[in-house]
Amino acid sequence: MNRKKRLLPLLMALLLIVSYLPVMRSYAAECIVRGDNHTPWNSVQDGVFTYDGGTMTITTSNGSLTGAADNVTVPENTTVTVTLFPRDGYTVQLVENGNQVTLNNNVYTVETSANQPELKFEACFTNPGGGNNPGNPNPPAGNQPICLILEGDAFKGADDTDYYHYMKSQDKNFEIYVDLDDTGNSRSQTMDNLMKEQKVSLAPESQSTYRFADSVSNARVTVMCSSGTYTITTPGTTSNGSSGERSFAVKKGESESHIQIDKNSETLTVTWAYDSDSFGADAYLEHGKAQITAIEGVSDFSTLFGGNPGDAKGGNIAVPAGKKVTIKLVPDYGYQVAGLQLNGGVTLQPDDAQTSTFTFVMGNSPVHMKGLFTKVSDTVNSNSKQIEAASIINGANAAASGNLRLTVSDAESYDTTAAQALVSGAQSAQAVDLKLDQIVSKGNGSNWENNITEFEKPVTLNLALDNYDANYDYTVVRNHNGKLTELSTTVEQGTISFETNQFSTYIIVKKSKAAGVDKPSTTPSTTTPSTTPAAPDTDVTKPAAKDTKPAKTNDTASPKTGDAMPVAGMMLVLAGSLTGYVVIRRKRR
Repeated sequence: MNRKKRLLPLLMALLLIVSYLPVMRSYAAECIVRGDNHTPWNSVQDGVFTYDGGTMTITTSNGSLTGAADNVTVPENTTVTVTLFPRDGYTVQLVENGNQVTLNNNVYTVETSANQPELKFEACFTNPGGGNNPGNPNPPAGNQPICLILEGDAFKGADDTDYYHYMKSQDKNFEIYVDLDDTGNSRSQTMDNLMKEQKVSLAPESQSTYRFADSVSNARVTVMCSSGTYTITTPGTTSNGSSGERSFAVKKGESESHIQIDKNSETLTVTWAYDSDSFGADAYLEHGKAQITAIEGVSDFSTLFGGNPGDAKGGNIAVPAGKKVTIKLVPDYGYQVAGLQLNGGVTLQPDDAQTSTFTFVMGNSPVHMKGLFTKVSDTVNSNSKQIEAASIINGANAAASGNLRLTVSDAESYDTTAAQALVSGAQSAQAVDLKLDQIVSKGNGSNWENNITEFEKPVTLNLALDNYDANYDYTVVRNHNGKLTELSTTVEQGTISFETNQFSTYIIVKKSKAAGVDKPSTTPSTTTPSTTPAAPDTDVTKPAAKDTKPAKTNDTASPKTGDAMPVAGMMLVLAGSLTGYVVIRRKRR
């Protein structure tokens, strides 16, 4: 009987600990799910992000985005579904935390985890057919309805009307006639009549996009206006010259057809802005920057109308017709120049000697720059027998524009003796050469390529080993210009991760495990690179102490992982059990 009394407190403690385990799980890590405004959206409502080219909807299995909120906090193991709806003629890519992901019928699904405290989703809608870039390759295939887009500075953006009807009110000679069978034998109808018959409709949330009914297979469009007042540019033409009339054919399944209508002026300008409000949607340059660096025969830009060859908001400067213009078109990191022709009829020619530099000859109509850049992923070229796969994180630290190309090759003749001497417990080593190039498209199928060997802020490299052995640890030694440096390295599931801002030869050293260290975890994790500039290396005779804490990438406090609360609770349970044990012992005495 006494033995049973002594066992009773211990049984109670075990019971309380078992019953507390579900409570421990309730303190799981949290994750922030949000839209990434790197590509700006027009609006967000109840998880639906609206862009010019379509919508992105974010839903989760635990909690939802409500109202105008662009984020929601959810527990780990929450299923997140991102659904994309591109408009007609648009294609779409999805970027998660800066990396492009694979879509399944425009749907992407992922589960949150404690290793990823934040998921950011960026939708990138592009129009490969690009009315402002008729030279773009691969127009969208399919069965899209005929679509006309009116643009240019003739429309002042009146809130109470659309572009077509605004022009009707401004110019008595303005009209758009449409022959619905493109034979010339049928009677042409005005756009106004076609809209009344519901054969043409204004696109939702637009003042300038006109879509034809599915029943219309082909048509001939004729645009007329007062030639002394306006300039018309239509597909296949550059400017209107002395004529106030332009005609062109369209058919179902082709890309959108853009009609440029500008007010005539003795002053011809090159105009762009980094928002759609300053000069209108047809002069909205996104995902890159522009700067006019030279105009033939002009030494002082301030003498020209507008006088702005490019600043933080955009550019607006007069250019005499027939003059050669030199312009820098610099894409953001992760983007490339998508086409060569701008509206206004000018054609860009790349300057082979200067990265991101183009020239064009000013025509006799204003030039509006819009949508010249498209999203492109970094590339990895590897002929290594030792590295199965490689990837780069935070590539923008190495190149401010364009993309990166990482080349991995085995350095079979490299002598690894000195590198192994730096590493305690080294067993063997293998050397690889890592080469990094910045790639910037010329827009004609060729590129500017710049080799990068050093930069300020580091990138994170992930190298998956072909011959990984879980019974050993691994570290990386860098040989840059003859100087050996052991780098702070993490290893997860056979992939080595480390930060670096110098590219040359890297020695992967296999070493004995430290005493008491288990095999590497099989749970994937994400390495967060430091956002602070790397300090200059010093001569290495002994590896620097490694910081075991991941670097913070922003000022937001990290979500709680739930470690402290369960441990404190268990301590309280054990304390209570011991108290009960003491009480029973005293009663027994």
